Amino acid sequence: MILDILSRTPGLVTPFDVEFHEIPEHLVIREVDVPHESYTRVEAREYERNATDDIRAVDSLRFDEANYALVLPRSVAIPPSLAFKRHEPISRSAPREPGFLTVVSGPVHDLRTLIPSSKILTLEDGDEYMPSALTRNLLYARKAPGIVVVTDRVQDIQFTVNFARERNIPLTVQNGGHSYASYSLNHEGILINMKQFKNVEVNLTSTPKKATIQAGCQWINVYDHFKSNGYKQVVLGGRCQEVGVSGYTLGGGVSPFSRRFGLGIDSILEMKVVTASGDLVTVTPEDTDPKKKDLFWALRGGGGGNFGILTEFTTQIHDLVDKGGEVIYSILTWEFPGRQSEFEAMIEVLNSTTWPDELTMDVIWQEKGKKPTGGLIVVYDGTMQDYQKAIEPLTRFICDSQVKKCHWWDVAVKEQGWYAESPAFHHHTSFVFAERTLTPEVVKAINELMKETRDRLDTYDPKGKAYIIWVHLGGKTTKVNAEDTAFFWRDAAYVSYFKLQWYKREAMSEMIKLVEEVKENLLPYTIEKKAAYVNFVDRTIPNWQEAYYGDNYPRLQEIKKDWDPDNFFKFEQSVELPGATATGPRSGTGEDLRNAMRQTEIIWDQYALRHPEKIWSLPGPILKEKDVLRIIREELES
Repeated sequence: MILDILSRTPGLVTPFDVEFHEIPEHLVIREVDVPHESYTRVEAREYERNATDDIRAVDSLRFDEANYALVLPRSVAIPPSLAFKRHEPISRSAPREPGFLTVVSGPVHDLRTLIPSSKILTLEDGDEYMPSALTRNLLYARKAPGIVVVTDRVQDIQFTVNFARERNIPLTVQNGGHSYASYSLNHEGILINMKQFKNVEVNLTSTPKKATIQAGCQWINVYDHFKSNGYKQVVLGGRCQEVGVSGYTLGGGVSPFSRRFGLGIDSILEMKVVTASGDLVTVTPEDTDPKKKDLFWALRGGGGGNFGILTEFTTQIHDLVDKGGEVIYSILTWEFPGRQSEFEAMIEVLNSTTWPDELTMDVIWQEKGKKPTGGLIVVYDGTMQDYQKAIEPLTRFICDSQVKKCHWWDVAVKEQGWYAESPAFHHHTSFVFAERTLTPEVVKAINELMKETRDRLDTYDPKGKAYIIWVHLGGKTTKVNAEDTAFFWRDAAYVSYFKLQWYKREAMSEMIKLVEEVKENLLPYTIEKKAAYVNFVDRTIPNWQEAYYGDNYPRLQEIKKDWDPDNFFKFEQSVELPGATATGPRSGTGEDLRNAMRQTEIIWDQYALRHPEKIWSLPGPILKEKDVLRIIREELES
């Protein structure tokens, strides 16, 4: 009874709390001898002093002020395996057993006192907490931050960073929540949700023309701002409109206009970031201070969550050929097997032709039910007449009725399966390919993999879906040297990923096997047989350090040492300090890959939603976000 009371006492940690097993090394549970009676002592945290009055009010509990300890009678039943062993601290990045921690009130109370103008949310704040901590991937639905900070003040971000650092509490930042491996979340730590940082300002009188964008925006917020204000210039943003602007930019920024204007990072004019020390630092291309120059370099392609918290950035915006902001756009589809040979003939022409920078053509293979298809997504910056000249080698494959003019912001798409109202288990596997890689040999390998995918889905989850997309790069992106920014793969012609989406939890083991087969078959064709794109983050990559960053990784480590010497900003694939033991093996295939797949399956099993069938039994033809979040919350609370 008393431990049940204690578990709800403000400021206390008991064996009923998950946090009990993660206390720092100097906070231990041990048996002590007291004259005439044996007691169990629970050492408390410094911040728990505020709970002294509440502690004294609990029956049968003695408070030892000299040693600042809580003393319980031996009659209280505590499992020996918990009460009388020293619990070593758990690595902040190690997987933890899910099952939501009821956060002790100490840090919650202290944060609310420290930053009263911000929202400090816990699971008890259900309707507010759940959307702010949503992973948007049922594989990680049980990965639940202990505290979510929602603020629109940079100062409160600084306070929160200092608060978490001083207490060694894991901290991550969420913007769009599109981290495919859910690295923007943590389990039982502090999450800063940036969704209130949504201001966009455009300056058309400056040289160059520019936009200043706060880091909590999703690209749909930016596109809507341009649309509603009649701005015709293009900002280099994500194809998927719900992608967050900050993670997108920090990882490099591939857009439908990358071939024309370069990566998103190539247009950056200024960045503001809260560092691990809690300082707000502004960096620009004009910086003369060596450390600030290095930080600006690292923030352009070094990936999100490594060097600080981006609060806003300023980027150049670009004039299109059409002064009204319109581009040529087309989505072409070939149904298999009837038109598969025609699709493959089109790819052969696509692969063997040199295309103008104004033209972007993404290739996609899709498996949806019984209708496998191939597709080509075309975007052209120019007039219809010039487009027809540029596309001439493919004219016999394209019907004029499939081609239209539209505003550049209408090119953005909505990715199914990434929203609370369309929940799914899904995994993305990342690849980067060089020019002329779409050979008949590679196309055959992809066709066979997609057929195997369909067969596997038919057996284990017929409603599942899959696709492989090759996102077209090259052009202006190759004009920057690999060492000029942290984005290393400047010779890339395509960044690609295989997306697998399913709905039955019991299919998970078969899906992980399928992912392994895809990687084993396609990695040999990637640049240096390892290249991957950090914004298509993939926890199944064993040698992610080299795969994401190539030869730039050692420099990133040195910059990490300068700006985050204690490795405060840390997650499973965060940039390591120099000399740190690599968190994964150095090969992308073979036994190293199999080990990575096994570890991934363990993590999926820990954090995946246990009972997705409860979602699919909800009434009505269309799921509602609040109902889906309620089911996830019930699992976290159970």
